Amino acid sequence: MPTTQNERFKLCGGLKTYFTDNPAMEVPLITEITTHTKPPRLVVVFTALLVFAYLLQARSPLRLNTDSVVLLSIGASVADGHGFLYRGEATHFPPGYPAMVALLDRLGLASSWSFILLNCAFLGVSLVACYLFCRNPLGLAPSASAGACCMVMLSFVLVKHVTIPVSDVAFLGLFTLVLLLLSRSRDEAGYVRWSWLVWAVLLAAEVLPNVETVLGVI
Repeated sequence: MPTTQNERFKLCGGLKTYFTDNPAMEVPLITEITTHTKPPRLVVVFTALLVFAYLLQARSPLRLNTDSVVLLSIGASVADGHGFLYRGEATHFPPGYPAMVALLDRLGLASSWSFILLNCAFLGVSLVACYLFCRNPLGLAPSASAGACCMVMLSFVLVKHVTIPVSDVAFLGLFTLVLLLLSRSRDEAGYVRWSWLVWAVLLAAEVLPNVETVLGVI
């Protein structure tokens, strides 16, 4: 196990650096995995195809369910200046997604393709956060990190929900970003560390239902 501050930093930054500096603990398999700086071309091509498939769904019709009808109605109520109401009454739904719907409506962009691309944008945030989290602190190789992102995109739940105007994909994107910020704060000190924590708390307050849940994640 690392004993000095320098060794702890090396272990957090990448497994290859730590083990190659300690011959007695050298693990060839880990060294071989972490020597690659870029994902293999096949992984890059497969990831690009998955991203294109998701973006292609912007040309498909919008799928609706009970929650999406309520959220779109609340967004339309906000855009018309009546507040966050559904059929004239307040609901338990958070205001974040209806506010984005209202903004798109006021900009004249409230259509099937814009709602799907909005979900794709949040999915992109989630994938970037997932990749960076796999690289550090987990210390996975770029190919393994990209593979994890591909597995996320192959999830049937995401394939289905990216075409539904609900807040599920937005929640995934912001929540994974919160986890990434929290992990980054562990590797920093002083002002930088507290800045990561502040951003994490602010985002968590937006996506989590109550203060107790926010504190539990932190």
